[in-house]
Amino acid sequence: MAFQVIEVLGDAATVEAAHDLNRKLWHLEWCVRGLVHVDEAGWDNAYQAFRRARTDYYARGRDELQVPGAVPTLASDDRPMVGIDQEDP
Repeated sequence: MAFQVIEVLGDAATVEAAHDLNRKLWHLEWCVRGLVHVDEAGWDNAYQAFRRARTDYYARGRDELQVPGAVPTLASDDRPMVGIDQEDP
């Protein structure tokens, strides 16, 4: 339902940014599920593309709502890893 609200109320740039974010998120899911094969570098590229799309979406939404300031950034190495041995939490 939330995505439909964006499509109805958002301006064209925000709606397109939301669609791009969804596409990047689906690609990450396909990587995790093994539907798309990626090595560690491919995963990093896909994750960074997702983060750029998320930042763009947040920025477009903030612009549309006239929220001052930039979108906060996260550490670039704060990312999940696929295909690398990790201990279960």
